[in-house]
Amino acid sequence: MRLVEAGARCVDAGVQPLGSSRRNFGALRQDLPLVDQGVSALIDDLYRRGLEKDVSVVVWGEFVARPPITRMPAAIIATRLVRAGSSEAA
Repeated sequence: MRLVEAGARCVDAGVQPLGSSRRNFGALRQDLPLVDQGVSALIDDLYRRGLEKDVSVVVWGEFVARPPITRMPAAIIATRLVRAGSSEAA
């Protein structure tokens, strides 16, 4: 926040590691609440200090590989959903 108050035009912050290809859901259940708390605190501070109109907050992630949720290929799962008449297949 001090960098923004001092006039910095761009501040970059990162969270590493986030998630895991082997235990993706468990890792995210542990890590995402911490990210949520940090981003919420940042936005609260921006409003408290009157900087909300001067700062853009961008949060993004990336997927390096598809997590192994199931061994069944996605095309087979989609086909079974369509055959079952599920509207979730879209």
